[in-house]
Amino acid sequence: MRKFGRFLVGCSPWLVIAGLLLAAIYLEPAAVEDAVQPAAVSDNDRFYDVAHANPDALWMVGNMGKIVYSADGGEAWVEQSTPVDRTLQSVVAWDHDTLVAVGDGGVVLRTSDGGTTWEQVAAPVSEIADKLIRVRRMDDGTAWITGEFGTVLVSRDRGRTWVDATADEEDVTWHDIAGNGEFLCVVGEFGRIKVSRDGGATWTEVESPVAGTLNSVAFRDADHGVAVGLQGAVVITSDGGATWEALSPIAEEHLYSVTWSGGAWMVAGDKGVVARAGASARDWETGRISNRDYGWHTGMAAVDGRWLLAGMSNGFFADGEWRRIGGRLGETNS
Repeated sequence: MRKFGRFLVGCSPWLVIAGLLLAAIYLEPAAVEDAVQPAAVSDNDRFYDVAHANPDALWMVGNMGKIVYSADGGEAWVEQSTPVDRTLQSVVAWDHDTLVAVGDGGVVLRTSDGGTTWEQVAAPVSEIADKLIRVRRMDDGTAWITGEFGTVLVSRDRGRTWVDATADEEDVTWHDIAGNGEFLCVVGEFGRIKVSRDGGATWTEVESPVAGTLNSVAFRDADHGVAVGLQGAVVITSDGGATWEALSPIAEEHLYSVTWSGGAWMVAGDKGVVARAGASARDWETGRISNRDYGWHTGMAAVDGRWLLAGMSNGFFADGEWRRIGGRLGETNS
């Protein structure tokens, strides 16, 4: 009996292993319910631009072809599927259904169902340099893209087809474009500025008061515009882009985005810098979104009394309070 007992004790580990193997072969594993899904917006994401069709419908585009959408004003976000893995630099919306996003490698994406499906469309980009940096929608409904090697493209059918409106292929990157469709202004490397007064048929270079790259430009009416760039540069025009004046730098950091909304100019840049000015764009109040957030921001939109900023960190800024998306909430600048 003692020998038999020792035999059973010696065999028991093998019996357990055999039982587990039989269970693995013949028993169907139960489905795991309520699996934890990763957040659509995380602290590791880098988004470069934002778009909104109304205060509730928001989009952000960024690294690896990523697009996220919020249907409730930024409280909850979902990732939308795209057919590319190239970085998306900019996005624009005509309405809740129709949007266009552009980015590296000459990528142009279009959706007609609010982003449920995104499709890549052809665009006449340079074979030498094909990075597309900005897409903007003008008052007349046309859309314009700027990018490397002097690229300027236009669509007159809500992004379905694109036509080359480049004046000359040249070794300059145009970082942004603004205007109303008939009047257009592009800004870019080396402080260069060009304007068109015939819908992009012809372009005229105008004298720039700065030599550093200008990253963004916006107009509040046909005459008054602001462009911002490296090392806190701000240049303004009051004659429709014919002449430009450089203000004293409003920050030491680079400035990446400027927009006009709600009776005020708003600027975002490096290290959490934001700035605000009235209609004249001469007196700027400069600060930071938070004492704890020194990320850069390249995309910006006014949304229901708040500013949605996209970049190294993403969130809403209003009345001195910074509310992050996908990170710590309720950070203040106090």
